[in-house]
Order: sequence, then C-alpha cells, then structure tokens
Amino acid sequence: MDKEAPDKVTVVNASKTAKGAPKHSRKISIAPGQRNAMIAETAYYRAEQRGFADSDPIADWLWAEAEIDKEP
Repeated sequence: MDKEAPDKVTVVNASKTAKGAPKHSRKISIAPGQRNAMIAETAYYRAEQRGFADSDPIADWLWAEAEIDKEP
C-alpha cells in the first residue's frame, strides 16, 4: 500500500532565487492539495457572505483561486 506524502509548504527567500528581488520578499510554494483546500474554503466563505443567494460555484471558485494566487 502506497502512502501519500503529506502536503508541504515551502518558503524560499526570493533574494536567493531571483536577481534583483528585494531581500524582504518571499516566494511561497504550496502543495496542490493544500492549495485546493484553501481555494474551496475561500469560495465557501464568499458564498456564505452572500447568504448562498445567486449561487455560482464556478465563479466563486475562480474568484477564490485568483485571491489565493495573488502575490503577497
């Protein structure tokens, strides 16, 4: 039986990965499973704020995905 690797979050100092990047910036790498869970939760709370009226799960998912993927 194969065990799945746990989701991992990796923080990399951008000054080591990109020339000219500010020393205080960081690149955050999120495992796909964790990213999907974050998007699902964000989409749910967006729909909840509307009282689940005019529900469009795809639009909520896409909005949440854009929010999660925004640069910090």
